[in-house]
Amino acid sequence: MNHIKPEDIQKASFHTGPLGYKKEEVDGYLEELAISIQGMWREIDELKLDVAEQAERIDNYRNLEEDLKNTFILAQQSAGEIRENAVKESELLIKENEMKVEKILVDGQKEIDEMEAYYAQLKRKVTNHKTKMKADLRTLLDILEEEAEEQE
Repeated sequence: MNHIKPEDIQKASFHTGPLGYKKEEVDGYLEELAISIQGMWREIDELKLDVAEQAERIDNYRNLEEDLKNTFILAQQSAGEIRENAVKESELLIKENEMKVEKILVDGQKEIDEMEAYYAQLKRKVTNHKTKMKADLRTLLDILEEEAEEQE
């Protein structure tokens, strides 16, 4: 599509005839038309430049939007990983604590068993002591009775 440029209008010339238009009027009108079209061309160029700037801004906003989406996705993934790691760590701590509790229980039971064995040993010693003391006392009583009988 050919556009008439202001220069084309300014260079245009017409033949004049005895019944034709007055050259000064046609030239004056064409001059006004050329100035008007030249203004329109400037405005079109400015609008094209503005459209290009707006398109660049839109591209920048789209890129920013894409970056924000990617950042949000990464944040969600990081949050998921942090949550998973926290769950794993808490499970590990629970297992460690369960093992510690089990060890405490085993050690406690071992101590109880040792105390019960020691108590049983002390009980036997007390029983043996009592038996020996009773035997010693009987022997002493027997001796005292014999002496008492001898003295009588």
